[in-house]
Amino acid sequence: MLSITSSKTQIGATAAILTLLTLSAASYQSVSALEDTDEIRIIESFDNPTHIWTSLNDPVMGGESTSTVEVQSDEGVAIFDGEVVDVPFLHAPGFIQMLTRGGAGTTYPDVSTCSALQMNLMATEEYKGYRVSFGTVHLREGHHAFGYKANFDAPIGEFDNVVIPFHEFSSK
Repeated sequence: MLSITSSKTQIGATAAILTLLTLSAASYQSVSALEDTDEIRIIESFDNPTHIWTSLNDPVMGGESTSTVEVQSDEGVAIFDGEVVDVPFLHAPGFIQMLTRGGAGTTYPDVSTCSALQMNLMATEEYKGYRVSFGTVHLREGHHAFGYKANFDAPIGEFDNVVIPFHEFSSK
């Protein structure tokens, strides 16, 4: 499983509302892994996607956040757009996710010889809450979370590569 997550934590209510109302859309052209030899293994390319991409939002836990994922193969992009709002009974920010669990008959490439995850993407506005995760393993210290996660900053207004070394991913 691969997912991109947006959420807000530990910020004042007024700032959270203003920021959440301007949550940016992100567009993704490709996701790949870099081998130690600088060879690239493509995990997904949106001009010919091999996985089914969907959105998941906090309404699964009573929240009111919304998001959509639209794959535009002719443009070679996937557009992830949404708004995070406070979960009413928690009085805390919710979340939105763009994710894939693969698809019928699809597999992920072996990236065991790779050293980093590379994503070619762009955001329309600055936002400091993006995270990417992969894997389905559930570790005890991960509490409710699955897989390995890392934060990243998205380039604004232009597509560029974001490279996250695998040693920056955590199970927490």
